Amino acid sequence: MVRIPGDNEIGVEGGHLRVQFLEALRKNGYPALGAESLVFNQDKSQQARFVLGGNANELKCRALGANRRRCELGVGWELLGHKDDHVAYRLQTRHAATGTDPKALADQLVWGTFYSLLSGPKFMAALEEHKAAAPARPAFAKARFRRCTRKPAPMPASAESMMQATVVIRMDSELGSGSLVSPDGFVLTAAHVVADVDHASIQQRGRPKIKASVIRVDPTDDVALLKTTTGSDYPCIALRDTLAAIGSDVFAIGSPLGEDLSFSLTRGVVSGLQQIDGVAFVQTDASINRGNSGGPLIDSDGRLIGVVSWKLAGSDVEGLAFGVPVFAALGGLGLEPADASDPALDQPRRQQPVAKPHRVDDTADPVPSLVPPPPRPKVSEKPRGPKTRTARTFSIACWISAGAGAAGIGTTYLIYKTGERSVTQNGFDRARIANDVSWGVSRWN
Repeated sequence: MVRIPGDNEIGVEGGHLRVQFLEALRKNGYPALGAESLVFNQDKSQQARFVLGGNANELKCRALGANRRRCELGVGWELLGHKDDHVAYRLQTRHAATGTDPKALADQLVWGTFYSLLSGPKFMAALEEHKAAAPARPAFAKARFRRCTRKPAPMPASAESMMQATVVIRMDSELGSGSLVSPDGFVLTAAHVVADVDHASIQQRGRPKIKASVIRVDPTDDVALLKTTTGSDYPCIALRDTLAAIGSDVFAIGSPLGEDLSFSLTRGVVSGLQQIDGVAFVQTDASINRGNSGGPLIDSDGRLIGVVSWKLAGSDVEGLAFGVPVFAALGGLGLEPADASDPALDQPRRQQPVAKPHRVDDTADPVPSLVPPPPRPKVSEKPRGPKTRTARTFSIACWISAGAGAAGIGTTYLIYKTGERSVTQNGFDRARIANDVSWGVSRWN
């Protein structure tokens, strides 16, 4: 993703880069899920514990002449938990490169920042830490709550009455959704919506806010039970006691993207029944956003089939949202519907706090210089190494011997020319020998 400085436009990279990143992660030993087979359209990304994303937030270039430029790219990377929307790891990487071809230069910059991420000293440590910090499934004593006896209400004709049984849940600046599942004011929602609180504010459509207590939380299945602190005979949504069929209609109600869009209705189909990390999920292509978390998934007869948990987001991903089936939610919380509610459920009784793991902020890369590094010294085609002492000595000896031979030849020649009549026989023989030796020395050189 690229955000243009000084503008409100955001550009998203195409899917080909996502596939290349996944392949690079796997080649470097990371258990990346997604695009396992492009030929057979196999993609297991919905089973991943984390989503890795990058925002290109820095780009500087300097012209060097002759169409050459040096550029620096900065990318802010984040590792996001699929189910709890918690940022587990954050790192700013930077890379500089020089070139003339814009596309090749862009590839160098992008891959440079990516491999800098993989070399981050705390990247793998953050993955291992959050894997080890996965919450254990709590064990609750069985408890009963008063069931909702509402008759079937065909959807979407009954959408308005379904919205009356849906609540907006507020915790300071956080916002989520929930479903009233009992006339006694019990609310089912997602565990991550009420992760760090014992009390929350809930609001029905067109009604004032009221307080609710957090009764039970199951972080493994991502479900929680709340109860209103006042009143009874609340409108509610009946529970479906069988699994929804794949391909059947499903409706989601919640507050997508914030309070301004509270009690929005969206429609889709049940596109799968999944087991991810040992947890059952209903997969749907209904449009789900952040504020839908904890809200109801309703079948065509107006019965609750699941609690919205999380969705898979990305530029190349559409229609992958997941909810916890009602039977799994009740089982994880130790609940069963009955004719009356147990008094034990009137008091807040959280089995254990749901603590989100802390975020790991790694050391950012330094800002590289836009001044290109000095050129490397040119190396001759036939590099010559330094002469050894022996080689230097031999070369000097050759020159000395050549000089001596030339001097000897010249001397004997003068003796012959100037003294050929006065020289004795012995002197002539000595001069001839010296001449022969001088020629031999000069030729050896």
